[in-house]
Amino acid sequence: MAEIGRSEGLPGTAPLAAEDARPWRTTLSGLVANGRAAHAWDDFAAAFTPLGERYRQVYASRHAERDRLLAETQARLLENAIPATALTRYQCRGLKWAEGETKCAACDLSLRELDLQITALPGEERRLRDQHRIVYRDETGADPKPPRIKYLKVAQALTQKQGRSRIASEAEIDPALDTLRGAIQQALSDADAVELE
Repeated sequence: MAEIGRSEGLPGTAPLAAEDARPWRTTLSGLVANGRAAHAWDDFAAAFTPLGERYRQVYASRHAERDRLLAETQARLLENAIPATALTRYQCRGLKWAEGETKCAACDLSLRELDLQITALPGEERRLRDQHRIVYRDETGADPKPPRIKYLKVAQALTQKQGRSRIASEAEIDPALDTLRGAIQQALSDADAVELE
C-alpha cells in the first residue's frame, strides 16, 4: 500500500487507482490499520491477491518500457559510434520477483525510480551525443573539439538560492525564474551551452 501511495500519479500507474481497485485498497487499509488482517484473513486475501497482481502488471509494464527505451537509445548511439557504457546503470538482467517484494530483485528499483529512469534516458542520450559531437573544423584545420556543456539541476539551483524548489503560488514564479536566469548566466560564463535537468 505504501509503494502504491508513493507511485500515485506517475505515468502508467492509473490502473492502481481505477474504480475496481479502490475497494481492494480500502479493505486492505482498514484491516491493516485496525490490526485485523489475520482475523479476517479471507477478506484480506480477497483484496490483497487481485491488488498485488494489478501492481505487478503495472510494474512489469513500466519495467518493460524502461528496457525498451534503453535498447532504442543504445541502438541509436551505436549507429553513430558513440559509446553507451554510461547507460549500464539503467540495465537489468530481466524482471525477477522475490517473494513478498514490490520491486524487481535484479535491478531493485521502485516504481518511482523506474519512472525517473524512463524520464532521464532522453537527457542521457543528449548528454552522450554532446560529449561526442563532431563539430566542423575551423579554417586553421585544428582538430574538432566537442562543445563544453554545463548541466544545471533546476531544483538544486532554486534550493541553493531560495531554500526550496517548490513553487506554491503565482507570486513565487518570477523570483524563481530570476534565480534560474542568474544560475544559467553564471553557468554560461564558462561553458558553450547549458542543459537543464
